[in-house]
Amino acid sequence: GGLEDSANEWIEIVNTSDDSVSIKDFEIIDKDEQIKIVLPNILLGAGEYYVLSRNGEMSESRLVYEGNLRNSDETLKLFNSNCALLDEASAAPSWLAGSVKTKVTMERNLTDLSWYSSASAGGTPGEKNSSPPVEPPSPTSTPPAFTPAVSSSTILQSNVREPAIPPPAPNPELQISTVSASNVIISEVMAGKTDN
Repeated sequence: GGLEDSANEWIEIVNTSDDSVSIKDFEIIDKDEQIKIVLPNILLGAGEYYVLSRNGEMSESRLVYEGNLRNSDETLKLFNSNCALLDEASAAPSWLAGSVKTKVTMERNLTDLSWYSSASAGGTPGEKNSSPPVEPPSPTSTPPAFTPAVSSSTILQSNVREPAIPPPAPNPELQISTVSASNVIISEVMAGKTDN
């Protein structure tokens, strides 16, 4: 049941709204439907986390599920009680963050919905996620002064210039989620098996 146990995997959802939300009959399903969880009649409070685990030894877990999360070619989908897709987390080809070998979870930045590797060993089940990494500020430079070759009265659109520096390259640790239309989202994932 410890961190090194391959069954020590879990999924966390969170209510990001300022109101309570019923998660009755919400479903979490993986790509092959070997994990198919129907959530019970629970009122999830504002900002409240709900942890589901593969083994029953995790004190933060409120529900135990069967099946296992693969480390590649996997998708977790969260549906509401009307079967509308609310959110998903994909391992395509692998999870966007975290590490099965070092037992670091994939956590969600609740501000921009990107994924990053947890700063806390074993993750933060049932609690606020660790702080996302901070991107260093991009270098700034002052563009050279613009000196028109003609009088200012004849300049219309000729003073439009290209940016002095290219935009920064995207940070691979910060991946933006493309699906989220709900106040209840997947907020953290700990995949457990290291042999698939």
